[in-house]
Order: sequence, then C-alpha cells, then structure tokens
Amino acid sequence: MKELIKWMWCSCAALWWSALAIAAAIEPAATVTLTVEAARPGRCELAISEDALIERLSAILPDPITRDDFNHADVALKLGDKIVGGYELVVADENLVKDGRFELPMEKSPWNGLRRREYSLKPEPGQPGKVFWIESDKIQNTRLSQRVQLKKDRLYLLSYAGYSDVQAYDFAVQLVDPARKYNAQLPHSHKRPLHHQQRWARYQHLVRADIEAPELWIGTALKGRAGVTDIQLHPARWRLVADAPRAGAQQFTLAYVPRMGRHMTPPTSEPKPDSTLPPAKVTLGKVEMVAPNPDGVLVKTPSGEAWTLPGDWPLRIDRLRDSRPPAPAARHEVTVARGVDATILLALDLKSSGFKLDSLRCDLPVKVLALRLASVPVNRFGNMDEVVYRQLDPMVEVNDPLVPFDPGVPTVLALTIQCAETTPAGTHDGEIELKLLTGSGDIPVAA
Repeated sequence: MKELIKWMWCSCAALWWSALAIAAAIEPAATVTLTVEAARPGRCELAISEDALIERLSAILPDPITRDDFNHADVALKLGDKIVGGYELVVADENLVKDGRFELPMEKSPWNGLRRREYSLKPEPGQPGKVFWIESDKIQNTRLSQRVQLKKDRLYLLSYAGYSDVQAYDFAVQLVDPARKYNAQLPHSHKRPLHHQQRWARYQHLVRADIEAPELWIGTALKGRAGVTDIQLHPARWRLVADAPRAGAQQFTLAYVPRMGRHMTPPTSEPKPDSTLPPAKVTLGKVEMVAPNPDGVLVKTPSGEAWTLPGDWPLRIDRLRDSRPPAPAARHEVTVARGVDATILLALDLKSSGFKLDSLRCDLPVKVLALRLASVPVNRFGNMDEVVYRQLDPMVEVNDPLVPFDPGVPTVLALTIQCAETTPAGTHDGEIELKLLTGSGDIPVAA
C-alpha cells in the first residue's frame, strides 16, 4: 500500500549572510495549581516536598524528572501575571570540613597525605588562614583526603578558593566514594571545573550524598603550581518561598520548565542562610502541560498522521506522541542561508509499524535528504542489564534492512534541506512529497 504525505513549505531559502535561523520551538513546560494557606501576609515557606511535585510533573512531561534533574532555578510562582516567589538555595551554618584553611600544624592536621615535598602551607595576601600549595614538575596520582560524615540523600554545598597556574591537568576538590573504582565522585551539579588561570577565584557546587561517609579529596595530579584554601561543606536545601499578599487561602500557579537532560541545578549566586520562615500549608491542584508543540505542523493521512517536532524535544520513543500539535496544519516555514543546511524532524504515526520510502519529491529550489532515526537502549546507571527506556539517536538510511522499526510508536525522519550557494535569494513556496510503502512483509520490525 502506498501512503502519500504532502505539505506546503514557505522558505526564505537563500539569504546573503552565513547564518541559520529556524523558528524557535517553545520548550515543553507545565503548570501546577497550588492552594496556599498563609498564616499572615509576607514571605513564607511553602510546605510541599519536591518528591510530590516530581511525581505529578513526571506523569505529563515528555522527559520524566528525578531529584537530580529537577529544575529549581526556572520555577516561578505566580499570582495572576505577577511573579511572587520561587525556589531559593539556603545553607546551614555548620561547616563539615575540618581545618579547611590549613591552620593546624602538620602533625595535628586531619588531612591524610599532607607530607610530600611537592606540598607546602603558606599564608597568602587576601586569603584566610594558610594556602595549601602544590608545585610539581610531573603528573603523579596524588591527593589529600579526609573522611566526612553526611546524611544520605541530603544536598550539600561544597565551596573553596583556588588558584591555578598549570601546564597539564589541574587540582580538583570533590567528594568521592572510596569504595568505588570507577565513577567514584558523588552526584554533583557540574563536571570538573575549569579553574581560572593565574588568579584567585571562588568555586562552588552542589553535591547529593548517596553514601553517609564519603571522603573529601584534593586531587593534585598536575604539572605546574596550584593553591587551595577555605574549603567549606555546608548542609543545603532548596526551599519554595512566596510573598503572600494576604493571610488565608489563596491560589498560586507554579510554572515549571524542564532541564532537558541537564544534571542538578547549579548555584548561580551566593546562597542565603537557612533562617526560619513562617510555613504555609499547600494543597496540590491541577497539573497541565503548556504548549508542547505550538509551532508544529500536523498532516492527516488515511493511514495516520505526520507532524514536525521541536528541535529540543527529548527523543524518548515512549514520549513522542506527547509532541503532537493541537491543531491540523499543512504549512511550515524555514529560513536558511546559502551554503547552509537545515534539518526538520518529522514524526510519522501510521497504522503500520514500519514502511519503506518509495520516493521523495521537492519542487523548491533546494535539495532534501531523508534519514531515519533509530533507537538505542538507555540503561540504568551501574546496571547495564536494566533498560530504563529507548531513545532515538543514530541516523540510518530510511530503508535500511538491518535496523528494525520500533513497534507501536511513531517513526521519526530527519529531513535535511540543503541550500546551495547558487540558490536564488527570496521567498519560495512549494511542496515536499513523501510516498511510503506500508504492509510489505520484508519491512523489519523489532520484536
């Protein structure tokens, strides 16, 4: 059976400058209705757990979230159109690092591994206490360490002052599980930082304690000179606060933007002390996804539907249908410069799980190529036998007989529009037509 998919394009296909601009897709977002019972007007802390919000949001968002990728920074609490609150990072006074300023003599220091000829403790103008200096002319697998006691699953803010003047590698301050041979670092809000060279700066990142007794390491595998001091580790938490305009029950809207795969919310400013705020009771209300694909093009055919995907949509195969545009449309606009390519993702949700591309025709003054996105398993970290979900990643020939189609989910094609240097500048209207062959017995479909 042949299936015809056709839609209109309006393309400003050949601009004079080397830039590419495609209509930006709105990032998938959700809103949660909260009924807040405030004891009095003013700032209050909303008594609602992250886990409760995560559970409700994960049920509707295209990319389910966990504690470590919950996006605190972009949460906004609204009363009508006015923003009245959001999440803020607060830290406790207690510093869990012993002698983080290296003021104790070496024989009394809690740091293990301090006695090496490459190490020294010296005061530095502008820095508190003493600075732990490393001066090495070759790379060695060396470090300082001390054991710290944490509460499992709690967040901590690790910060330090550092100086780097290195020719190879660099120092690193991190919390690790000494029992792990690989991936020993505890979950944290960024990869190993790039330190500023030849000047002092302060660095900080959040860590989630997945064990109770990790070690704090200062990695010194470097060639050059580096210094560190004022190492601090404080219990931290994100709290949801609001400026209640009055006492009593009132309805707020929590607007949430997913992180789209990024890990943990990094602290972007100096955290506040964990002072007490009046608590406010919260009742969770309606949870809705907002504008999942407002600019998408939807084409209906006798055997199913086809639509364009936002460029930042998470390509989990079990969430592809969530990107379906709300209303049918058959026109798409793309802006592309001469000599530049633009790629459009097209989801095909047909009655048949697989198909063959019989032909592709385009009457625009551009060349269009089609590839199919195949899926790969995403395994649970540390357990390669457990598949969490499947995600589209490699691009293959549409009719590749060795790569099966995934049954029961839309198939995604990548349509690459190639605009040659000789393409006339201006606006061009035309059609792209795909003819698909379905129902053939030799189309590979995964079991």
